Amino acid sequence: MCYGLRGWAIEAFGTSIVKVSPHSTLTWNIECLRRILSSTMDGALIIAGILSVFVFLVLVAIKRNQYWSDQGVRQWKPLLFVGDVLPVILRRQTFGQLIMEICRALPNEPVIGFYFFMKPILIMNDIELVQRVFVKDFPHFTNRRRQPDVERDPQQFMHMTLFNTNGKLWRAIRSKFQPMFTNGKLKLMFPQVLDISDYFIELLKKESQNTNKIDMTEYFGKFTMEVLGATAFGLNGRAMDENSEFRENGKKLIEPSLANFMRYMVAPSLVQTLGIPPMPGIMRSYFGRIVKNALKTRRESNVKRHDFLQHMVTLQEKGFIEVEKEDANEEMSETERGPEMKVEMSDELMIGQASGFILAGFDTTALTMAWMCYDLASNPEIQTKIREEAREVLSKHGNRMDYDTTKEMKYLIKCLKESSRLHVILDAFFRMVSKPYNVPGTSAVLRTGDYVYIPVLDIHMNPKFYPDPEKFDPERWTEDDRPACTHLPFGAGPRVCIGTSDSRYTILL
Repeated sequence: MCYGLRGWAIEAFGTSIVKVSPHSTLTWNIECLRRILSSTMDGALIIAGILSVFVFLVLVAIKRNQYWSDQGVRQWKPLLFVGDVLPVILRRQTFGQLIMEICRALPNEPVIGFYFFMKPILIMNDIELVQRVFVKDFPHFTNRRRQPDVERDPQQFMHMTLFNTNGKLWRAIRSKFQPMFTNGKLKLMFPQVLDISDYFIELLKKESQNTNKIDMTEYFGKFTMEVLGATAFGLNGRAMDENSEFRENGKKLIEPSLANFMRYMVAPSLVQTLGIPPMPGIMRSYFGRIVKNALKTRRESNVKRHDFLQHMVTLQEKGFIEVEKEDANEEMSETERGPEMKVEMSDELMIGQASGFILAGFDTTALTMAWMCYDLASNPEIQTKIREEAREVLSKHGNRMDYDTTKEMKYLIKCLKESSRLHVILDAFFRMVSKPYNVPGTSAVLRTGDYVYIPVLDIHMNPKFYPDPEKFDPERWTEDDRPACTHLPFGAGPRVCIGTSDSRYTILL
């Protein structure tokens, strides 16, 4: 600013004081006034611009928060910009608990509008609609999220798992990896897993001699990582060591972090747009190197083993996967459609799938085992009954534990079902709409790219399906006459977890 005072001019902008003649004082003050008005107008314009942008964003947020109500769909209580997820942000509730609270508050609404920040999402609050999403109308819900652009950059196959692969490409890749998880293949791998379990028991015995407290979640993590390392990476004895580099790097794939939260939850599409890898860098730098070396060693040595790595080598020997065209005319014959692209069975593709096994099977399996141990420790009478069944079954097979023996332990399987219901690891599933869909019996219209939520925790804890749902009661599985899609620890329908059987029998061991 400028001020004229008794022949002196003070210019605050330059922090200087200059003496001027009296006859120039008026001219100087006019110039100062012009500067003041100019700077004031500039400041006002800046403030007005900021306010305009803010008001525009608020109006956009208000309009976005009316997305479902404009369709005549009952919605929850979205806040500006954060939608309905504030309790999750503040760590007051898990995501599944929040969805369950909403479903319980609006029990008669078949669908409920929900906002993940500013993203409108539809909660399926009716079991028949859940069945439609998973099975009956599956062609409209084939995808989970945007997949990496592998046609532009084949290196992106390293970041692709069955979880984030869509459409015909997902179907083609899954069909090639599905044989890895048939009962026949799992039966051949069972002795290897049994050896790991025997070593694990000895490890627990040794640890129990040193302490009366054992973190079973940590130890089950060691066990599951050892199984995954041996079967998917061809590695033995790398995960149960005290300071296992293999296990610690596996944790980094799934550890809670802002980057992983952005990748998997908040903005996977934004992450892809910005060119950020959809998977943590450790997958390329560590697991990528391990898988490449393991594949090279297996090919050069001609050693054949009954594991997932051997299946990958076999797939690579066949060369390519042909992926059909995505065509709107579903009535066209297979020959008319023709292949859209040929996907090389590259090391990058194998790295992505092997890492996907860790993402899907490491933490989930370990936590399920830990919860089951907790339930059995809390119910000693049930634990006794399991031991009696195990002795009876093993006595019929010469005390030999194998794949078929575990299938005969019916009560143990009931306990696993009940524990995975009571302590669901993934308490909500989501699907991305792949074709426009009018939700039956409602006014909701879903566009391609919209998302729906399946409230798994609410379904598992619904007294309509499970009387006294808080109780650990394996007997409720003696006669299972419940509707389909009411027990979802592994999902349901064509996109059910590919490793369901493998995970189940790893836990039972």
